[in-house]
Amino acid sequence: MDKPRYPDEPQQPVSRATVPVQFIKSLFTAWAAFFLDWLVLEILIDLTGLVPSILKPASYITALIFTFLLSKYWIFKPRGRHATATESLLYVLGAVVSLGIAAMSIHTLSERYAVLDYRLANALGMALVFVWNFFYRRVVVFPASSAPSSAGAPAAGPVAGPVTEAVGGRITGRETAAGDTDLV
Repeated sequence: MDKPRYPDEPQQPVSRATVPVQFIKSLFTAWAAFFLDWLVLEILIDLTGLVPSILKPASYITALIFTFLLSKYWIFKPRGRHATATESLLYVLGAVVSLGIAAMSIHTLSERYAVLDYRLANALGMALVFVWNFFYRRVVVFPASSAPSSAGAPAAGPVAGPVTEAVGGRITGRETAAGDTDLV
């Protein structure tokens, strides 16, 4: 069973079968986000005439919001009502790295060295972003703990429970919110 990240969060079983399903859903989401990103980038280039690396953040943010919603509610499923703020913050931090990869791919490959057309540089950058995003989101943003929870272990909270251990019928302590054991 997964160890809940929050006291009111339900425990979810860990299944190895979920990783391939999540990967396939992530791949589908990445393709849809790539086309959304590409469409917004092309429209902005046509409307403004600016270089693609300047416009990339606007198209990327559009795709980012799209992927966050699908990642949270379709790929990795909700983790509890309090998790949204933490997941959002972690998601944005990962997105900053992703945006850097995407923008630098365009800048380096199409503008600085003129090796590729910006569309191909964008596609290559987004492929790298996909790999980064899947593992970052799977491990950091929407983690699934595979460590089994011990039976009777108290959940994290203000005071997890009055008794954490009994030796020879005596109460030896209780667990506090910080995870420390107070002697009784």
